[in-house]
Amino acid sequence: MKILLISTTEESKLFMLNSITNSLKNLYPKKILVVDLIFINKNHIEDNILFINKEFNNVFYSSGNELKSIKNNCYDYLIALENTLRGFYLSYIFNAKTKVCFSRIRGFLFFDKFFLKSKKTKKSCPSMEEIHLMMKDIFPMNKTIKPKFYFDNEQIQKNHQMIYWIFKMNHSTELDQEKFIILDLKHLCYFKKNQINLIGDICNYLIEKFRSKIIFLSNNHKFFKEIKKTIPENNRDNFLLTNQKYIKIISFFPLYIHSILVITNKNKELYFLELIKKPVYLFNIKRLLLNSFLKTLVNSENVFKKIKIQTKGEINYILKNINQKITR
Repeated sequence: MKILLISTTEESKLFMLNSITNSLKNLYPKKILVVDLIFINKNHIEDNILFINKEFNNVFYSSGNELKSIKNNCYDYLIALENTLRGFYLSYIFNAKTKVCFSRIRGFLFFDKFFLKSKKTKKSCPSMEEIHLMMKDIFPMNKTIKPKFYFDNEQIQKNHQMIYWIFKMNHSTELDQEKFIILDLKHLCYFKKNQINLIGDICNYLIEKFRSKIIFLSNNHKFFKEIKKTIPENNRDNFLLTNQKYIKIISFFPLYIHSILVITNKNKELYFLELIKKPVYLFNIKRLLLNSFLKTLVNSENVFKKIKIQTKGEINYILKNINQKITR
């Protein structure tokens, strides 16, 4: 059986690819299974907890000339996880007996099968519900679709050990033994002073009430110092800076998996965190300010005070539920 998968290197897509290939290998242990993969990316990705190159027959990148070598191949199934024009073009030019996608509106010209769940979603990739529906329909399987994490890979183990060592040496923090919350925020320019005071007050509240460290994912020293100044001196040692410009969840998996909560205003990360069942709070201050735009212009302090109360209450509710599950 020959299968061609088309995707991007987005973390949630890697989760889906992993789940599909793992299920196929469990389903056809004795049969010859050939799985080729095309990434719609220029940059090659390294092996990680969800993706190992050697697990595929071939791994191609859409910007390379090597795609010509499989242009005349005929696959049994082509499964496209990517709904961009580039993804549809690649799905069109390659031959397959059955072509599968997750967007009827864009893909009705090139695909034979569509798998859509009833509820509309803004997510850029299929849900696990849709993946399971597709696998159940095409292949004779009823088991739950699950990913395989490559924690036993030697290089991945070395990378994870390095992350543990960095936090132990630089921050005196044992990731697998201490309570900490991840703060991963994009810096917004408007109402800068109010935002800094808001973030600092929430961090201090979490440090005091839940006896937890806050790890701020950023290399913006100025932003970090401005927030830190608003935190009382006795709690400042528990507000830590990673000094990294951009941290990918997969690359720093030990950091994320040991955290008790991730607070972020980055929508792109939200779905993958949900997939790995990591508690997350979407701190969408931009939306909150737009909802009270006129009130913010007239009396910004009062609006931020209400946001502060609301945010503390919502995070408190999440952390209390987490603590209850742990103590059960």
